[in-house]
Amino acid sequence: MHNEVVLRVYDLSNGQAKAISKKLLGVQLDGIWHTSIEVFGSEYFFSTQIMKCVPGMTKYGLPVHVHNLGASNKTIVELEEELSKLKKKFNFKTYNVLLNNCNHFSDDVVFFLLEKNLPKYIMEIHESVLRTPLAASFIGMGNQFNPGAE
Repeated sequence: MHNEVVLRVYDLSNGQAKAISKKLLGVQLDGIWHTSIEVFGSEYFFSTQIMKCVPGMTKYGLPVHVHNLGASNKTIVELEEELSKLKKKFNFKTYNVLLNNCNHFSDDVVFFLLEKNLPKYIMEIHESVLRTPLAASFIGMGNQFNPGAE
């Protein structure tokens, strides 16, 4: 069904975060997650802007996790209206590697569609990194540090 909501989770580090994060940051990260939402026959994600593509055709390769989150009672028209509103919150100028990224976008979209949040392991990474000594250097990194930038 087209109203089924699927979360695709990609690891931008291709497994390297798991190997080096403990030494580099002092915390163990299983991946550097990039997420997207598949619904109504398209895959939506945030890079430097809100993007839409054919499912499975992003530049991020194969997802490492795929979560079937359930069916939405929203319509594609309602989703498009919400995405239009979200452009103010998610754009090139507002991107921040820890505070406003693709995972925050996916979380907002899933909440709109299903009134639930992303799985904890995705959002916990931001919280873990924010508690490290290096966090201050990441806070100021807006669009100049967007590994998913188009």
